[in-house]
Amino acid sequence: MNTLSYKTVSTNKATAQKEWIVVDAEGHNLGRFASKVAMLLRGKYKPSYSPHVDCGDNVIVINAEKINLYW
Repeated sequence: MNTLSYKTVSTNKATAQKEWIVVDAEGHNLGRFASKVAMLLRGKYKPSYSPHVDCGDNVIVINAEKINLYW
């Protein structure tokens, strides 16, 4: 067996792949929308997530004035 194939690969600043994501807030509830945006900012949905590296995406929110504050 080749023991070199069992190395754990960890994401670092150079290998993190960040993207720009535009999300529309119109018609969404504030709390649920905020939790989805927070997930995008942290990058926890990515398979290469590491808590010590900023591997989350950049998020632009449009139509924020049209978000629902009541259910």
